[in-house]
Amino acid sequence: MILGLMEPSGLIEQGGPLVWVLLGLGFIGAVCVVERLFFFHRARINVGNLLVGLSHHIRRRAFAEALHEAARAPGPVARVAHAALLRAKGIPASRFAFGHGAVHTLPDGLWLADSYHVSRYNTSTRRLTPEMFETAVAALLARLA
Repeated sequence: MILGLMEPSGLIEQGGPLVWVLLGLGFIGAVCVVERLFFFHRARINVGNLLVGLSHHIRRRAFAEALHEAARAPGPVARVAHAALLRAKGIPASRFAFGHGAVHTLPDGLWLADSYHVSRYNTSTRRLTPEMFETAVAALLARLA
């Protein structure tokens, strides 16, 4: 009797309905793990290619295309766009650290204004609130006036 329970088929036959529930939950757990692996694999970003693409658009002064490409990319888009702008200008990224609401004056006199990307993730996690965004835009507008 005990040896029959040690085999997988014996365990299922003698374990009753609880074993079926455990097998079902194990299957659901395995499906969730596989789905997360696919999700994180798909969410990976090749920062080098993104920076080159953004720099290319910025040099051509095609800012709408740069914003579109940045919006399609997963991950910290605002920091990547910040680095791309500095790279296009030939400025080391370490000279001007990214910070929400920060406005940097570049060596050629242009301003670089930083803000978190207005994405569903940033707004739902409250990393960026409407008040924070409005404050950053208002500060930039006041600087322009």
